[in-house]
Amino acid sequence: MHDHPWNGRTASIGLAKMRLDGFVSLDSDSEAGVLTTRSLTFEGSSLRINAEATGRIAVEVLGEDGLRRADCDPFHGDETAHLVTWRGKPDLSNLADRPIRLRFVMRDAKMFSFWFV
Repeated sequence: MHDHPWNGRTASIGLAKMRLDGFVSLDSDSEAGVLTTRSLTFEGSSLRINAEATGRIAVEVLGEDGLRRADCDPFHGDETAHLVTWRGKPDLSNLADRPIRLRFVMRDAKMFSFWFV
């Protein structure tokens, strides 16, 4: 116990919250930042990202029958499970179980994670 009576300065209660997967992020500033993954295969039919972008994030799928960055609908905002689309369509099922690489092009953005569903 304290020698001094509680007066509001000797103790407090608080709550800290961290965003999902928010312990580390890949950050870009006003100059474009690029991340290209190693070759990977996935199961699923779509790509989701956990990101915060005051600028934008666009994704290119590299590989046979890949998807161009110019066709990606850029992400702008703050979401923990944003569905990435290319010309309004998220379907990547034709690329599942085949080796691909992802190229993320970011400007004024933080990306915390990505995954396939």
